[in-house]
Amino acid sequence: MINRNSKFLVFILFSLCSFFAFGQADLNIIGKADSPVYTVSWSPDGSLFASSGDNFVLLWYADTNTTKTFYVEHGVPVVSSRFSNDSKWFLSVGADSSIIVRSLDNQTAPTKISSNTEQQIKDAAFLTDNGFSVAVPVDGRSLTCFFRLMASQEFVQRKITEVFSTIYSIDVNKNGTRILLGTEDGKAIVLDASTGELIQELPRFADSKIKPKFSPDGRKFIAATDAANLVISYTNTIGSKIIRDGDMFANAVAWSPDSSRIAAATKAGSVKIYDAETGKNDDAFFLVDGNDEVVSLTYSPDGEFLLAGTRKGYIYRWSLTGKVFDPKAHQYVDKNSPQAQAAMQNPGEVPDVSESISAIKGAVQAAGGSQTPASDSGSGTGGGAGSGGAGQSSKNGRDKATKLDDSRYDSLYKYGHSIIVDFGVSTPPSPYDLELSLAAGYLNYNVIRPFYFGAFLKPSIAFPIGGFPYEYTLNGSTMTSPKLVALKIYAPLGFVIYPFYDDVEVFGDLSAGMSVSKLWNVHLGTTSVASKAYYSFYGAVRVGAGWRFMRFSVAGEYDTVFGFTFCGSAGFNIKIHD
Repeated sequence: MINRNSKFLVFILFSLCSFFAFGQADLNIIGKADSPVYTVSWSPDGSLFASSGDNFVLLWYADTNTTKTFYVEHGVPVVSSRFSNDSKWFLSVGADSSIIVRSLDNQTAPTKISSNTEQQIKDAAFLTDNGFSVAVPVDGRSLTCFFRLMASQEFVQRKITEVFSTIYSIDVNKNGTRILLGTEDGKAIVLDASTGELIQELPRFADSKIKPKFSPDGRKFIAATDAANLVISYTNTIGSKIIRDGDMFANAVAWSPDSSRIAAATKAGSVKIYDAETGKNDDAFFLVDGNDEVVSLTYSPDGEFLLAGTRKGYIYRWSLTGKVFDPKAHQYVDKNSPQAQAAMQNPGEVPDVSESISAIKGAVQAAGGSQTPASDSGSGTGGGAGSGGAGQSSKNGRDKATKLDDSRYDSLYKYGHSIIVDFGVSTPPSPYDLELSLAAGYLNYNVIRPFYFGAFLKPSIAFPIGGFPYEYTLNGSTMTSPKLVALKIYAPLGFVIYPFYDDVEVFGDLSAGMSVSKLWNVHLGTTSVASKAYYSFYGAVRVGAGWRFMRFSVAGEYDTVFGFTFCGSAGFNIKIHD
């Protein structure tokens, strides 16, 4: 089996060459692939950027321009990609209508959402930062929110709205309250993200292939009205601004982080930057190949760089502050520095990415196929883990438009907040031979992973053996042997991990607290007999395992009044919040 490091060795070697000055000193080229670079995207925290093409996604370290990792999961061209607002999740859309969402900060297996209709899914977007809520046009026209059930960890879907034409683009404003759709019948549609209510609907030019985009401040959005005109529309007021250019716009636009500038690709093989208020062209760069054109475009979060992918496979990075990349130091330097002068005098050659991509694809296939841990399974709405969240029937509030494979989001460390309910059986001290308990409590997994803490209440009742050594009487009549009732209040501190890429967790904790117990004949009123209350300190050592929302554990318990006991329990871990 080829290990992960060897799979990416070729990429690391070629990316050591990084960017080279080509034409303009502040314009560098990452490399050239043998397919169009359909998407480029930059993580909001500025640490990574991504590029994609035919059956590949490359993640790069933004500060050094070196490769971080490589994915070949879709098996088809990757037509859309984006990071979540918190930079912890990455989403990619394949030309086969598959959407793959993965976590970037831990060992999480990706989840794949795919359509079982003939209508192609062309885009998807995060609705929240945590990666568990994704907007998908499941049959091309029905915009659906996929999200996870807290308890079962399965995906379910909530229909947001349905439009009259195929959705080719989705954008969500930064705070997740508005959704912007581009439809193939030439409309830009603004919706309320919670209710699906229509807020704005404006005619746009879908043939330009420009996806309507919200500005980072959420106050406006941009789209094309025809090949020569871009229009900026306001989301809260009436009015618009027009940007005109005879070079003709096509394929891609991007907002600067401060919403003051717009970068747009033209059919003339250039990228131009315009003032969003005046529409004036401020700056531009031209491609190496005059017959090439930009098909994807994005700003860096700090506004210092533009990243562009072209139809002929070039990936450009343009420094808007005039900095020059020093390939020896793997950093950007001032254009007047000696390092910049040396880099401009020795630009080197443009790395050929296509050979490296072919080598990696061959290595992955030899190792057993795609990098995705589980392939797409099922063919509709059948049962099982793959479709349990999104299938079944409409009476359960779930459509039959999509299916899910068996991939999970289960990470090495658990997260979130849970309510725990455990049913237990213990071995109480003599003269009792059976104790039943019900423990209910709260656990917090978020503070210091993989550790958790919480608080529990545990009422219990123990049943005596036949030869109870004491006799209770009332009005001269012998009473039945009393039961031992107790209430424990304790706080656990423990750890939990996922040792596998599936739903199995392993946990262990130490608990400390207090207990109050008494003897009682389980009668009320005049026939009730009870002893005084016994107060004691309580401690326990517990280990267990969980499967999805179920959990099982064994514990050794110590009570300063009753001594040592052993308890086995089974119950539920019900997630209430991320």
